[in-house]
Amino acid sequence: FTCGPGMQWNCAILVHSSTAVVREVREDKSGRALAVDVIPEHGSGCLRLIALYQPTALDRAGASSKARSEAQRLRSVVLGWRSHKSVRACVLGGDLNETVVGAADRIDCNGNPGEEHIGTVHTMLESDGWCDLFRHCCPLSPNTGSTLGHTYFDPRGGSSRIDFVLAYPDP
Repeated sequence: FTCGPGMQWNCAILVHSSTAVVREVREDKSGRALAVDVIPEHGSGCLRLIALYQPTALDRAGASSKARSEAQRLRSVVLGWRSHKSVRACVLGGDLNETVVGAADRIDCNGNPGEEHIGTVHTMLESDGWCDLFRHCCPLSPNTGSTLGHTYFDPRGGSSRIDFVLAYPDP
């Protein structure tokens, strides 16, 4: 399933036909968010799979920037999708273009850990009740400077974790 054909952004979700029945597909008008409702073959209730592509460089975007406004709008869209009464659980995966825990999620070009960032992803985790599945499986350790989980590697050096898989409710 894809959304956003002919647009600047798009998302996709793959569902194997032998493991689930697709019930409904939703997409945001921007092409940055897509949701697919599946009924697992050996389960009960609706699982909503969400793909999200947030605006780039949110760590550096100001509070009143277009990128930050779009990120908050998309957060609201996803929150509405997640809150539907037929949805038993949600899994959201995407390029959220933002770090959360500075020392663990970002290393600058000089090898220094980044600063903690409070933005859209932080709000989704702390206020909206999403669980960061990577951090759930790989809790923070005192070892800073590790690139474990980083998904963006700058050719000049430095790296960051800007791609996430979130779950609701918290497992």
